[in-house]
Amino acid sequence: MRVHVMALIECPFCNSIIEVEPPDKIHTAFSFVNPIPHSYYGNIVKTKHKCPNENCEKPIIVKWYSPLEYFNRL
Repeated sequence: MRVHVMALIECPFCNSIIEVEPPDKIHTAFSFVNPIPHSYYGNIVKTKHKCPNENCEKPIIVKWYSPLEYFNRL
């Protein structure tokens, strides 16, 4: 059984709340801009979304990454 983990993000243009799913179990942190260099492990995965607000509907790119703190706990 796969558990779906969702994240709530806020549209950077109109502040509408959007529910998105991380690309995998490792890329758990997200940002609309690139994270600080050397603050994450591995690569950045970009996912494209569209704001569900009919007055906005702008494209949103979410950048998912694996924060180093996650790997320090293992």
